[in-house]
Amino acid sequence: MTQNQLQEFRWSLEELLRDSMNKIENICGFLSQKSQSCSIEDSKGSLELDKKRLLALADLEGRMVGEIHQALNRMDRGSYGICVACKGQISLRRLKTYPTARFCTQCKKLIENGSTN
Repeated sequence: MTQNQLQEFRWSLEELLRDSMNKIENICGFLSQKSQSCSIEDSKGSLELDKKRLLALADLEGRMVGEIHQALNRMDRGSYGICVACKGQISLRRLKTYPTARFCTQCKKLIENGSTN
C-alpha cells in the first residue's frame, strides 16, 4: 500500500469516527430530550421501547468507534492492511469496503465458517 493510499484510509477512518461520535451525541441528546418531555403514563411504555432501540444503536456506534481507534492504532504501528491471522495483505478492495478490517477475505470466511486453520 502506498503512502497516499494509507493517508486516504486515515482520512476515511477519521471521517467515520466523526460521524459515529456525532451519531452517539445525537442519540444521547435525543434520549435526554425525550425523557424530559414524557408526562403521559401511556407514553412511558413507548418511551422505554424507544430508549432500548436508541441505546442499542448507540452501542453499535460505540463498537464502531472502538474498531476505528484500533484501525488507526494499526496504522500508527505500521500494521494496517495486514491480516492479524495469516499476516498476509488485506486487499485494497476489502479495505475500501470495510476500512476497519482486521482479516483478509479468506481468513474472514474461515472464521465465519467456524474454522481457524
